[in-house]
Amino acid sequence: MRVFLSFAVMLASAFVGLQGQDYTVTISENPASSGTTTGAGTYASGTNVTVTATAATGYQFVNWTENSVLASTTASYTFTITADRILVANFSLLQYNIVASASPAEGGTVTGAGEYPHGTTVNLTATPNTGYVFLNWTDDGGIVSTETTLSFEAVSDRTLAANFARRYIVTLESNPAGGCTTTGAGLYDAGASATVTAIPAAGYAFMEWKEGPTTASTSNPYNFQVISDISLKAEFELIEYLINATSSPTS
Repeated sequence: MRVFLSFAVMLASAFVGLQGQDYTVTISENPASSGTTTGAGTYASGTNVTVTATAATGYQFVNWTENSVLASTTASYTFTITADRILVANFSLLQYNIVASASPAEGGTVTGAGEYPHGTTVNLTATPNTGYVFLNWTDDGGIVSTETTLSFEAVSDRTLAANFARRYIVTLESNPAGGCTTTGAGLYDAGASATVTAIPAAGYAFMEWKEGPTTASTSNPYNFQVISDISLKAEFELIEYLINATSSPTS
């Protein structure tokens, strides 16, 4: 009887000792400073423990791991503690989608668009095609920059447009060519004002500007808005002089 009673007391003492066991929950963040955590500490065996991970600005929670083994994908993770736990809250940088396009599409090319981690520098470059000129970068309709290279920190998704404008050629010639000259030929932005001037050689007078067979203007200089490629010809003519001659004596 005494032996049985002694064994029962020992068993009860062992059970009470097991129930009174404390365990430690250790938590770290990966990478460092990527977020904060709560729930680390010492707990009695059998306690329901909740650990919580909160991402820092620019980061997102990924998962909880223990000894590199996945423990949970929930930021708020609850478990019953029966042993010491060493948990790692894993975070990753947010990724942002940077979209950039040319407007109009035939106006030029754009480089640098893509996916960028939070806080990294984005460099977008706009290159006009032949016959076009770069105007500006716009974001949601507002002008962001007038420089061909746009640099900014990635902190959100962005959609940008590189805006280009058509450039037109003003071509000039003289008729006759010898000695008579013109000024004002060249490349002009769409909608720009062009002024062309005809300079007659000695003995010539300016008559008109012709575009093909049609008279464009009789003004010199001639000012007009450039809305397309245009070829103008400055028409000149020789000045005629009236020579009066008389005889003396008349009879």
